[in-house]
Amino acid sequence: MNTPRPGGSLPPNLAGAVDLGALAAAREQQAQAEERIAQRAADPSAAGAVAVVTELTEPNFQADAVDRSFEVPVVVLMWSPRSEASVETIRILQQLATQDGGTWVVGTVNVDEQQQIAAAFQVQGVPTMVALIKGQPVPLVQGSIPAEDARTLIDHVLEAGQANGVAGQVQLAAVGEEAIPSTDEPEEDPLDQYFDAAADAYDRQDWAAAVAAYEAILAIAPTDEDARAGLVRVELMKELDGKDFAEVLTKADAAPGDVILAVDAANVELVSGVPAAAFTRLIEVVRNSDGDGQTAAREHLVKLFELAGPIPEVAQARTQLANALF
Repeated sequence: MNTPRPGGSLPPNLAGAVDLGALAAAREQQAQAEERIAQRAADPSAAGAVAVVTELTEPNFQADAVDRSFEVPVVVLMWSPRSEASVETIRILQQLATQDGGTWVVGTVNVDEQQQIAAAFQVQGVPTMVALIKGQPVPLVQGSIPAEDARTLIDHVLEAGQANGVAGQVQLAAVGEEAIPSTDEPEEDPLDQYFDAAADAYDRQDWAAAVAAYEAILAIAPTDEDARAGLVRVELMKELDGKDFAEVLTKADAAPGDVILAVDAANVELVSGVPAAAFTRLIEVVRNSDGDGQTAAREHLVKLFELAGPIPEVAQARTQLANALF
């Protein structure tokens, strides 16, 4: 009697025989899937038509892809909204699946969001098409595919399904254009034209036109922080127009108590990229002044805080300002 020894090879008459362990596992998987399908069919709340195109995620992949592939073939498309070819392929598959009346369905996997699923299928690029039949993946094609070639490919999938006992039919839900992802650019924000006008005016140093553009934005959207900060920046540049920056700083340093010179110097320092110096200069004026001079320096400092935005220097300067006032 020819008995295989542990660790040895199978005898020649068993070479190429069916893997009984794998067969048993497949049967168990099918039985479990059929049980879940039966449970859903018996649950009134779960009954209903099946979408032609279903977005697949980790939570629904078992039910809407693996289990359903024991009823009808499921064509899974790995896609990305960044790929126009992906979106066009979804359109083609949706049309074909609708024509075939529930003999197969489409599942889409956004690889940008469902990276674990994409990794499990070893996706190398999009679009990538894979069929699921009885829970088993069947690689189909990577890349875009014309509608006529897709028709031929799907016919082969249906033939493979029939050969494996998967030749059912599901009731399809109505599907509209909204079920198909789009790569269309979002509609332009109506405020963008004013921001563009403000930027153009700023580049050519037309401060009046820039102010007008930002004020137009604020008339439409009074809480727009970008427009408010832009308006402050333009007003600041308007105040510095025609002035020699080096001369402004020299005069302010020579008369540290002069509020007007300090304000001009702080403006220069802020637009020159040294906000800490601008804030320190005005804080010293606040600390050493009183009355209208102190008020003017404090109010201008607050305006510079708004212009500078949420940078560390602003937080530090606010604390220093509070100490100078109290």
